[in-house]
Amino acid sequence: MDLAEIVPFGRALAEYRAFFALSDQDLQARIVDCAAGPASFVAEAPRPALALDPIYALPIAGIRSRFAAVVDDIIDQVIATPERWVWHFHRNPADLRAHREAACE
Repeated sequence: MDLAEIVPFGRALAEYRAFFALSDQDLQARIVDCAAGPASFVAEAPRPALALDPIYALPIAGIRSRFAAVVDDIIDQVIATPERWVWHFHRNPADLRAHREAACE
């Protein structure tokens, strides 16, 4: 993936659970999501958690705008490099995009 800068491309609770093998017990601990981006993880967490990211200095419309400005390029790069991706959590690039859009909202 060729990215000229840090891009806002957050994740949801289910993806964090799979990625970090988080158990229900793990989710009872205090969690800080650093460089969270436009993620829904904290909103979905069963216990209050904290998300930190410089992008939160922007208004909601600004965060959505930053996401919208990069999502097409990211998904196009994923589509262009199928040999680099293993589809276990997300079924395909369209599913990846749908999950990221939902997390952003």
